[in-house]
Amino acid sequence: MNTIEFGVISGECHIRLVLIADYSEDVIMLKEVLEKSRHYHFVIKHVLSLLEAERYFLQNTADIALLELEIEGREDFSVLSRAREFLGVVPLITLVTAENAALGMESLKVGVQDYILKDAVHDNENKLPEIVGKSVYRAKVQSRENLRSAFLEHIRQSTDTELIIKDTIADLRAYTGISNINLVLYNADMSSFSYYDNKGKKIKALYHTESDCEHQALAPIALYQIVLGGAAGRYPNNSSARGSFWVNNFPEFFEEHVKADSSSFMDCEYIAQRYSSLALIPLQTQGDIIGLLQLVAKDADRIMRAEIEFLEDMAMIMAIILQQNMRIVQSADNEIKFRTIFEFLHIGIIVEDIGSAGIAMVNARARELTGMPEEVIIEKGIRYFFPDLAAGTDRLVEEYFKPHETYMCSEARSIHVLRATKVVTIRGRKLRIISFSDLTDKDKSQEEVIKLSRFPNENPYPVLRVAVSGKILYHNAAGRDFLPYICADNNNLLNPAFFRLIKDCFDSGALCSQEVNCGERLYSIYLRPILEENYVNIYGVDITDQRRIEKQLRHSEKMQAIGQLAGGIAHEFNNQLAVINGFSELVLGFPPVAESAKYSNMLQEVIRAGERAADLTRQLLTYCRQKEVYLDIIDVNEIILDMEMMLQRIIGEDIALLTNLEAQPYLVEIDKGQLSDVLINLCANARDAMTQGGRIVVTTENGMWHNEIVDDENAVLSGPYIRITVADTGQGMDEDTIKRIFEPFFTTKPVGKGTGLGLAMVYGVVKERRGTIAVRSNIGKGSVFELCFPASGKQNSSASSTSVIETVDKAQLQGSDTIIVVEDENGVLMYVTTVLRDAGYTVLQSNNPIEAIRLFERNLDSISIILSDVVMPEMSGFELIKRLREQKPLLKAVCMSGYSQDMLHKKADIEGDIPIINKPVSPTELLMVIDRIKNKI
Repeated sequence: MNTIEFGVISGECHIRLVLIADYSEDVIMLKEVLEKSRHYHFVIKHVLSLLEAERYFLQNTADIALLELEIEGREDFSVLSRAREFLGVVPLITLVTAENAALGMESLKVGVQDYILKDAVHDNENKLPEIVGKSVYRAKVQSRENLRSAFLEHIRQSTDTELIIKDTIADLRAYTGISNINLVLYNADMSSFSYYDNKGKKIKALYHTESDCEHQALAPIALYQIVLGGAAGRYPNNSSARGSFWVNNFPEFFEEHVKADSSSFMDCEYIAQRYSSLALIPLQTQGDIIGLLQLVAKDADRIMRAEIEFLEDMAMIMAIILQQNMRIVQSADNEIKFRTIFEFLHIGIIVEDIGSAGIAMVNARARELTGMPEEVIIEKGIRYFFPDLAAGTDRLVEEYFKPHETYMCSEARSIHVLRATKVVTIRGRKLRIISFSDLTDKDKSQEEVIKLSRFPNENPYPVLRVAVSGKILYHNAAGRDFLPYICADNNNLLNPAFFRLIKDCFDSGALCSQEVNCGERLYSIYLRPILEENYVNIYGVDITDQRRIEKQLRHSEKMQAIGQLAGGIAHEFNNQLAVINGFSELVLGFPPVAESAKYSNMLQEVIRAGERAADLTRQLLTYCRQKEVYLDIIDVNEIILDMEMMLQRIIGEDIALLTNLEAQPYLVEIDKGQLSDVLINLCANARDAMTQGGRIVVTTENGMWHNEIVDDENAVLSGPYIRITVADTGQGMDEDTIKRIFEPFFTTKPVGKGTGLGLAMVYGVVKERRGTIAVRSNIGKGSVFELCFPASGKQNSSASSTSVIETVDKAQLQGSDTIIVVEDENGVLMYVTTVLRDAGYTVLQSNNPIEAIRLFERNLDSISIILSDVVMPEMSGFELIKRLREQKPLLKAVCMSGYSQDMLHKKADIEGDIPIINKPVSPTELLMVIDRIKNKI
């Protein structure tokens, strides 16, 4: 019959469990409960018959076995008797049905650790792993107590050294399940060794033939020197404080530490080829090492640190026994030997004389645990510490009480202990030996295990464990919501697509990752295959917000690229408009044209079309500008009217755009581009709220704050303000939506239709300018956004400059200076040169910066002004001016560009004394700037 194997890890306590049971729904449920344990690591082997179990235990061992008493159709103790024959010292829990509960209770009387009602597993699933875990622990403590008792019995009954060695090795083999346990013992003169094989038989040497080595499994003397020479400390990961040495993968240890030293370790390779686990434990008394206890196993990971510490105690007892019997210390008195070992035991022992009901003996560990000297313990009596121990009766005298958990009383506190009681007769006296071990550290360890087990469940992200078969073995609380997206309908097996992912990951044997869409959330999951246990661990991370931000970043980068492209196009377009508009104005002044109404009107229409085209390029540059803030004193009406055509295109023909503007609006200090973005966002949102068409009304109105608390941050505002209102006839918003509309990333639009940043940007601009924003809306009745900006007392700079341009007489703009003009666009170069020469200036022209430098050097003394384009091949206009000023520091400079001011800031640092002319530029504007820079001191 086939054997079923699987392993589950849900905690820190490692338990090897063999389940001997038929297939049934209850047994399957029992296995599932153990699999999901959070406190223990169960490695379970399920065998389906007694014969299969017997074959398994011929080659293996386990920490505990679960035996179904009704297996193979039986309902009596014959199953238990048969199992006892091959289980040996392996502790046992019986499985019975509720109908046969009496069988389970009877099994307790013959040494079974516990029994479980298999048809009540579902009702006790939270307790089942704890029952098994405590049974293993109880059995381990009991077997240790039995081993200690056996050692003491050997002392009491025999003085024959070889017999004691034979018996103790047999006891250790039974306790550890390791068959190769040997003894290496110094002879009486301490100059040579005696060797004892795994049967306790004395042999002459380590080994003479290969068959001897296979039988004896003794390590070479060179390895002994690690312990005998006190060199175990060189291997801190493989040694203890008391000088023991062990390794759980000796072949690897041999390759890393031993192989190079062939002179000392030439015999170790043979051992390394056949054995994986090796332990050497010193037999020492009062610091003197008299020999070694050796354990060797073919399978790996058989030596545990906790077992080493216990075996060191046993080795110390052996050392005391052997030292006494070998007459290294000249005493053969059994009473002295007994008392010596009695004092050194690491468990508390109190011996009560049943006849007198008084305490006869107390060892050091008992004095330590009670915190009292021996005379006080004797005075108080055993029932002070253990009130549940009744006075001795014949029945109690003869009864053997197995280890069980209880509490020992002391003056300071109650101590959780594991207590065992045994009655012996020594020299006609009946003594009750009460032994007890402190469980406080075990309780603390259990608490730590429970804390660790809570760790994955407290993880806010999914953590799952999935068998290669596709079955969900474990999931934390967050993983519960994850299951519907990866599992089939029954929610316990993976769906086909995810099963293939698990299978591919396990087959690859490497860490894999995958993104999983779980409704509104997106998870990145990492799959780590655990090959030796046949499962895959899954760790999920919620990346919804991360992906959304990445998408917004890509959108931002795309818009930035579009802005750069639009800026480049606008720049080139402005170059052409500079030629068209500039020459048109010049031609308009020629007498044949000026005197002809027909030609004059035609050319004026060309100029007006060019001005409208220039206005469109300015709007394009404003919309696609970078986000540096350049404050200006502006008339909001002008911005709204300039953008009216663009806004109409944005909202569409089925929505009417109306304006109702204040006749004399207060001026406001704000970045033009930011205000443009605010209007675009508000109108675009209003458009999205009117799927069937409608109306948007933009209103401006002057107002006055009278020390009012109108700000949402409770700031007191006073003074004049300009209110901009954007009202629509759309579908409106409810109160919950209004409360959140300014939150970053909040949007009511479908996925992919909005970033949730538009109104957040609007809010940020208003607050940055120390203004207020308010929203009114009702479902089905539209929305109204009111933006209030504090009025500025400064003058509008653009208005003042315009008035100057309009009133200056062109006759006043004549000059005689020498100007070098650098422009890579030949049409613009010709236009600028023509305007300047007509005004009386001497003009030197160049279409590239390198040639301009040479031309400047040849005419260094005569040139007083440079007029340069900003963006040119090989060198920018700013760099060119800097180079020329190194030769002539007082050189005056003017720049021209078809880019917006903020884009120019991206390209170079602008000197404070260099004005920039935006293309296209009229002849009058060009001459005014030259005149202003010429007369500047």
